[in-house]
Amino acid sequence: NDVLQAKPIAAFEDVARFFFNSTLGIGGFFDIATRVGIPDNDEDFGQTLGHWGVPAGPYLVLPVLGPSTFRDTAGTVVDFNGNLLTRTSDVGFRNTVSAVGIVNVRANLLDAGDLLEQAALDRYSFARDIYLQRRSSLIAPAGSANPDASEKEERFDLPEEVAPAAPGPAPTPAPAAAN
Repeated sequence: NDVLQAKPIAAFEDVARFFFNSTLGIGGFFDIATRVGIPDNDEDFGQTLGHWGVPAGPYLVLPVLGPSTFRDTAGTVVDFNGNLLTRTSDVGFRNTVSAVGIVNVRANLLDAGDLLEQAALDRYSFARDIYLQRRSSLIAPAGSANPDASEKEERFDLPEEVAPAAPGPAPTPAPAAAN
């Protein structure tokens, strides 16, 4: 995905990570590349589609997989089919590795679930907004202040905005009529 997003330095770093971790890290059992200082560039095909201007589409929550958008769901399908573990003929090994991966992702999200319970008045809106902001920031070019300025999200859960009052002193109320 680094290559598809025209990020040659990140692609080189990922190849170097693979080399260090597969040789010195004993087949990837140890993460030597992080100790050496090579950054981990975690890109997916949903980010690649976003990089080339494909709109995110509506937000949705997928069973087991969690929050997503139409663009990221299509990216997940491509990433899944591009994963070499899905091509192995040993069904037991493939299912075990997949299950461990799913449990690992869920375990990493436990603290986020606690934060969601404490901070959010409306859990769905909070989770949706955080997910969309994070994905937008991952796709944005470095130094971009507003990554999705061209992509205006339509919100139905908020009241329509009222036009701001004209600047100047506040109007004084009319005196009450005497009876």
